[in-house]
Amino acid sequence: KVPQPYFIRLMATSTPSKFDQSQVDDLGDVQKRKGENGMTLILVGGYPDVETATEIQNVLRDRGFKECYLVKDEKGKLTRIR
Repeated sequence: KVPQPYFIRLMATSTPSKFDQSQVDDLGDVQKRKGENGMTLILVGGYPDVETATEIQNVLRDRGFKECYLVKDEKGKLTRIR
């Protein structure tokens, strides 16, 4: 299986149950992960390379997720890429 370590971080929220994932379901697997300060991170992915993830990031920005950014999952630790 090809690794797919790239994700787009949509947001951090204290109310993940209110996030309507139907608006991003067509773009990848939606994941909710525990973040810092008790917040939940909403991620979409995973993608095999930065180019693919960047294309999806542009679509997400067009859909109103202006603050989304690219992260790489390295053994469960998310590192911001751009």
